[in-house]
Amino acid sequence: MSSQTLIPNFPLSYISISSQVIDEIKKEPMRDINLLNKIQIPWWIMIHTNVPECTYYFGPFDNLEEANHAQLGYIEDLRQENAQDLQVVIKQCQPTNLTIMNE
Repeated sequence: MSSQTLIPNFPLSYISISSQVIDEIKKEPMRDINLLNKIQIPWWIMIHTNVPECTYYFGPFDNLEEANHAQLGYIEDLRQENAQDLQVVIKQCQPTNLTIMNE
């Protein structure tokens, strides 16, 4: 079992990185490494509605293409529930709450 290191201040949550990735970075810290690809942060669809005032997270998805393809279904579901003024963002994160109601 590998040990893991937590990175604080990552949007919405914490991510963990295996000690193998940490060791690799320590060996060659200046090497051009795309850390996000190494740790595989999932993609989420965030939809904010003004009526009701709420933020929803749908996911996780393995890649941006998968999330893009799925977003229309979630938008349609929210519209059928009479949600209004939808704003959609697809991003890599780890939400701690999937539905956030603003009262």
